[in-house]
Amino acid sequence: MPYLDRYRAGGGAARLTVAVGETIASDCGAVRTDYTISGYDTRRNPSAQQKDPNKGLEKLTLLLQRGQVGIDGPNGITLESLLAICANELLKAKELGLEGHAHALQNVEGALKAIRQRDRRLRGSHDLQLVPVV
Repeated sequence: MPYLDRYRAGGGAARLTVAVGETIASDCGAVRTDYTISGYDTRRNPSAQQKDPNKGLEKLTLLLQRGQVGIDGPNGITLESLLAICANELLKAKELGLEGHAHALQNVEGALKAIRQRDRRLRGSHDLQLVPVV
């Protein structure tokens, strides 16, 4: 199984690995791949402990949407939802005054806008509001 090393972070995050799963072309021409992120242990995450102290995850498989939501129904995570999560985290960091996050947020918001414009032509999608959630 190949790994996604091109965007690997430095520091402690360098231990995280992203395995690239099967790539499938959908009817609408979009190519979707499944990814498995590993190299972490949620037992050391205070947020996970508050929810279920007995459960620790060591990997997460992201199943991406296959086909159009309007035709095939929601069957996986959309790129929009992943980008919205990134944008929300960057927005919170920007509001805390962390350097570099404002520029990264602009780029993620630009990517969301481009996807929404494409999607509006393919299927009437709703705009997501980027409001920080704490």
